[in-house]
Amino acid sequence: MCRIAGVVKLNKGTALAKETDVQACRILDRMRHGGPDADGTMQTGPVSFFHCRLALLDASPTGAQPMRRGNTVLSYNGEVYNYLELKKELTNASEKFRGNSDTEVILAAIGKWGKAALNRFRGMFALALWNESKKTLLLARDPLGIKPLYYSHTEDHFLFASELKALLELPGHDASINHAALPEYLRRGYISAPNTIYQNTYKLEPGGWVEFSLQDGNVAKGAFYQLEDKVSQNSQRQSLTPKQNFKACFEESCQRRLLADFPVGVLLSGGVDSSLIAATVSGLTEEPVKTFTMGFDNPAFNEAPRAAAIAKHLKADHTEFSCTAEDFLRLIPAYAEIYDEPFGDASGIATHLLAQGTSQEVKCCLGGDGGDELFGGYAKYRATLNFDRYAKSISPNLRKLLAKAIRTGRPDRIGKMIRKVKPDLSNPEEKLYKLSESISATSTESFFQRASDYSDESILYRLGVLTPKRPVKYWASHELLTKMAIEDLQNYMEGDLLVKVDRASMNNGLEVRLPFLDTDLVAFALNLEPKYRLSGRDTKVLPRQLLAEYLPQKLTRGPKKGFAIPLDQWLRTKLVEPLKDMAADQTFSARFRFRPGAVEGIVNDYLSPLTYINVYPVWFLFVLHQWHIRWGE
Repeated sequence: MCRIAGVVKLNKGTALAKETDVQACRILDRMRHGGPDADGTMQTGPVSFFHCRLALLDASPTGAQPMRRGNTVLSYNGEVYNYLELKKELTNASEKFRGNSDTEVILAAIGKWGKAALNRFRGMFALALWNESKKTLLLARDPLGIKPLYYSHTEDHFLFASELKALLELPGHDASINHAALPEYLRRGYISAPNTIYQNTYKLEPGGWVEFSLQDGNVAKGAFYQLEDKVSQNSQRQSLTPKQNFKACFEESCQRRLLADFPVGVLLSGGVDSSLIAATVSGLTEEPVKTFTMGFDNPAFNEAPRAAAIAKHLKADHTEFSCTAEDFLRLIPAYAEIYDEPFGDASGIATHLLAQGTSQEVKCCLGGDGGDELFGGYAKYRATLNFDRYAKSISPNLRKLLAKAIRTGRPDRIGKMIRKVKPDLSNPEEKLYKLSESISATSTESFFQRASDYSDESILYRLGVLTPKRPVKYWASHELLTKMAIEDLQNYMEGDLLVKVDRASMNNGLEVRLPFLDTDLVAFALNLEPKYRLSGRDTKVLPRQLLAEYLPQKLTRGPKKGFAIPLDQWLRTKLVEPLKDMAADQTFSARFRFRPGAVEGIVNDYLSPLTYINVYPVWFLFVLHQWHIRWGE
């Protein structure tokens, strides 16, 4: 795992390479948190490479990057878990190797098979490969987008980097705001590929490649992997039951991700996905698995006791960290630095603290992201299915009356009453708010989109950034649960969850590997009958069935909480003054072209006891303001 950056000089552009160059040093400094073990720079003709390394396999000099093989140079971030099989195949084809790193295998594989090699890499990766003979730079990103890669094409340079803050240090980068990306951010708290917050700067899409030709200046684009193509592919062993197939596929995925020269831990939230990973790894290793979790003072958000009980049952070596209001406040000024793009997922703070503590014990761990998307874990999936089957046949006027009743009664007040009956229920206010926004939808697609949003159209209208939503890309085909899974894997997973995991972990020199996002497992899950994913009120049917082999049901049943935090409480108490400062900041509103007075009005209405505004658009604006302060004009 590493951080990479580079620049191709065009025309009269500036070349960089030497560690003594002030600008080169700044680029490396921007990335060193994600690659604390070694730095590497290389200039080859018009191309300058910068590399910071977190060494988990072959830490010897033979694994150092950037790496040259013949007339090609590679700088690469990630892990290819099947590199030993590929190396054996290449060796049989007379390829020679100096060391034992996957980097050298990637170079040889692309040299042998060209872009077709990308579809043979099983893992997570973002790579840049310069071909000196053809004068081309190839960028590629893994099938699910686990590792990030940004690029920009200016008049004098072609730029690329693992993080936007490194890209900012490269010559010729355009830091003007991409206003077209604001509606998505203000609705959902993230910006999905290919957009970024900057004009003319792009995020390479999952399973995609970009090839820049120095000879003619052309930028070609393509995809070596597309999720929708994996549906209707038979990925099951016919002699096994669905549960047996899942167990075999999942164990293989976990086993591959244990490949390292150092111990590998598990991030254990106490939910089904991370518990299944911990249980599976416990059966694959001789030593007790190291597990790590995050606790909160507020019991409505705290899953740490369940995680501790699961770890005890598995005889794991368990460590628990905590997130308090003071920790939250302490990290606010650093939030924009860590995520380096407006990022509204407030659990990113807890995830950063978890990674910070975990990195003191291990260099690599496994995480449970992907299980919700593949096995129907989100409440909005069941809600959308119910809307499609039942609710949309109810008179639209009746549904509008229900939505109006919730808004009139106010989600916050109704939520307080619900908490008295069910104190452990997480975020009833948010669930009520989303119900009020989605129940009046005129189509299943519209319902799902509204259920995925955190801001209603009235907030965007007040700010003056309202634009049409982009259509759900895969809605015209596939079974409904599969449609929703693909849509979330391509957008919410890529734009939010994977950004959170990558930035929080790599900012602390920690690698996180995700067994649920193995491409074979993804294909298996997307082709399952819906009843094996979501059946009635039972979510994650197969994972729960498999988990029952390891843990008693009393440890695995309960409301899902994740790494949520009491955001509304902290904004109304600890962050009132910063909120008011944001409301009064006219340069902030001007930079993002908000209507004059709109931000102030939204903040005042949010803080007033007489009105209700959902906490998330306020938080998204607050994060955007913090980003504005940190990264300036």
